[in-house]
Amino acid sequence: MIMSRSSHISPAKKSKKQVEIFGPRRFSQRTGKQEFGAGKKEYLICKDCQAAYYDKSWHESLADYKHLKENPPRRIDKKKINFVLCPACQMIKNNQYEGIIFVYNTPEKIKKELMNLVENMGKTARSIDPLDRVFKIKETKNIIEIWTTENQLAKKIANKIKSTFPNQLGDEKIKFNYEESDVIRVEIGKPQK
Repeated sequence: MIMSRSSHISPAKKSKKQVEIFGPRRFSQRTGKQEFGAGKKEYLICKDCQAAYYDKSWHESLADYKHLKENPPRRIDKKKINFVLCPACQMIKNNQYEGIIFVYNTPEKIKKELMNLVENMGKTARSIDPLDRVFKIKETKNIIEIWTTENQLAKKIANKIKSTFPNQLGDEKIKFNYEESDVIRVEIGKPQK
């Protein structure tokens, strides 16, 4: 008879706690509905960035909407157009972030190129999804802070920075620290003491 590691414990004595401790560790993923609520039935336009919400997602603008030319401007498909702040603009207004990157001790000769790389990645991400944004780049003496509205964007930017400047930022690995539910803190380089 072949016995597994836990076969000597009868099924009745196995507690839920034992299964949780030795079982695979899984992190729950939040769906769009859990994060933003159910899909809205009206059309929304952001007051700040003019992003448009239709077909259950946010888009760069309403100009691409195919039914716009066929219907009257104030009511499209008998739905109202409301002006609100999009989730990204709301996060920026509340000074909230899902990703923050700290780049320590950046050499002067690559600082401008690094800033351009981050700004271009932010523009590209925003053109794909208007809720993905780099909304603050703060530079102090030895630290560059990059704030993003999406944690996955922060990861992509950090990996791109490290792959673009492998020798200039030190040999340390990127440190990913998960703080609250969706917030990620990324550190590149070594802070001065």
